[in-house]
Amino acid sequence: MQVHNQTYTGTNRLESYTPPAVSDVPDPKTSLFYNRDGALEYVQQPGNGYIDYQVDPSTGHLLADGNAQFDYYPSSANSGWTKGRLRTAQTAVVSQTFTYDGSLPISTD
Repeated sequence: MQVHNQTYTGTNRLESYTPPAVSDVPDPKTSLFYNRDGALEYVQQPGNGYIDYQVDPSTGHLLADGNAQFDYYPSSANSGWTKGRLRTAQTAVVSQTFTYDGSLPISTD
């Protein structure tokens, strides 16, 4: 039987994940680290790889994740439907711009 092991912080956030043993990976454990507010700061992957999450403390928006950078529309009152929403996601290879037409209706009644 192969076992997947998960541990959690005192606030029920995933702290580590260890998959079943893999012959080519001496330590397959993935560890997750959080800041004092409980937001994910970085992930340590097998082989000492890291994913570093940069979050704007005033908005909680993800600014970068080690692979991509993110930009948001202003949160000003006159920005309409786009207020504080994701504007662009960019990597070294590609950039994607997002536009918004309005909210989706909850019902058609």
